[in-house]
Amino acid sequence: MLKLSEEYKVINLIASTTVTADLNGTGLDLRQYEVDALAIVNTGVITSTGATYVVNIQGSTAVAGTYTTIGSFSAFNGTAYSYKVASKAVEIKNQNLKYIRAQVDTTANAGTVSAIINVNLLVKPQVATAGINSEIPA
Repeated sequence: MLKLSEEYKVINLIASTTVTADLNGTGLDLRQYEVDALAIVNTGVITSTGATYVVNIQGSTAVAGTYTTIGSFSAFNGTAYSYKVASKAVEIKNQNLKYIRAQVDTTANAGTVSAIINVNLLVKPQVATAGINSEIPA
């Protein structure tokens, strides 16, 4: 029987960063993983009071190609959303897309845009093995 850490992998789509404008993560090849995934958004401090943020999970047939949104989180804004976590199921295989990325869409509204955001994806490899995750940040 395999351990949970041998059956699932955490993939970092957007490293914890201060978002001050629209942000596109780098496309990652996820073809070796199962159909369903769980996207997880973590926020740090959000200093903007008027800006709105929408985190999208997008896919493309080419790493530098045109990306299409396949899942979106609900919009959030204001300091009340500092240090929060949200998750959303995303279907990554049945879209016929090879590459997946996270994208943060910002709207300034009345003020500055400034929020720390991190996006991870929990996926299940097609072949589970020991050592697919690291105990050291990788």
